[in-house]
Amino acid sequence: MSPAVRPEKNPKKPSEVRFIDIHVEPWPDSNKVRVHVELTPFAESPNLEVSILDPAGNEISTVSIIESAVRKLVFTMHLRGMAQTGPFTLMAKIVYPSIEPVDQTQISFTLPAQA
Repeated sequence: MSPAVRPEKNPKKPSEVRFIDIHVEPWPDSNKVRVHVELTPFAESPNLEVSILDPAGNEISTVSIIESAVRKLVFTMHLRGMAQTGPFTLMAKIVYPSIEPVDQTQISFTLPAQA
C-alpha cells in the first residue's frame, strides 16, 4: 500500500504561485544541464516553460512541463549546437492557461571548460 499524499500547507491560488529556487547544474560533457526547480505550494497544477539561450541569444533548448503535480522538479536539458563556454541564460516561466505568466525568472550560467 502506498503512503497517503499529504496536502500542502497554505497552497497558493494560481496568481500567487512563485519560484522558490531554480538553479542549473552543468554536466561535465557540456552537452546538457540538470535543472532544479522548486515552487511555492499550489492549489492548481501549474505549467512551466523553460528555455536556454546561448551567448548570442539563440534558443538552444526548451522544455514545457504541463500541469506539474509536484513542487520540486529535476530534469535534464540537452544543448543543441556547438559547445560554447557562455554565459548562457536560462529563462523560466510559471503559466496557467487562463492568465498571463504568474512568475518568471532568468539566471546566467557557464559550462565547464573542455579538456
